[in-house]
Amino acid sequence: MSILAITAHWIDVKFYMQQQLLAFIHIEGSHIGNLLAFKVYQTLDVYNFKEKLFCITADNALNNISIARQLSLLLARESIVWDNEANYIPCFAHIVNLVVQKFLRTVRGRSDEDEGDMHDCNDFTLDAGDNDSDN
Repeated sequence: MSILAITAHWIDVKFYMQQQLLAFIHIEGSHIGNLLAFKVYQTLDVYNFKEKLFCITADNALNNISIARQLSLLLARESIVWDNEANYIPCFAHIVNLVVQKFLRTVRGRSDEDEGDMHDCNDFTLDAGDNDSDN
């Protein structure tokens, strides 16, 4: 089962950090970026946040990078400028997790193939470029 969770974080008028879960969506089928971007776009529309979007933070999976790219195109249709390259922020905790897992495998003398049940560890790419095939 795959879930797309969309949260908003902001500073209120008293400078207190606020956060809210906006959507918790069950995703069936393919997890391609344009489908997920449309789900994010719909959520932004429901809350009237399209022009208020600052950044997206997610792990460095290619479909998340594609979400940012596709969302930028959807927003541009309404003359909303949102720079996906500047405003997509890879999750630091996810990156640290990948680095530590890789380090521990190296210390233990194991290869990536020995850890078949550990996903995302074989692909540690911050700049995926245009290798994304789901535009």
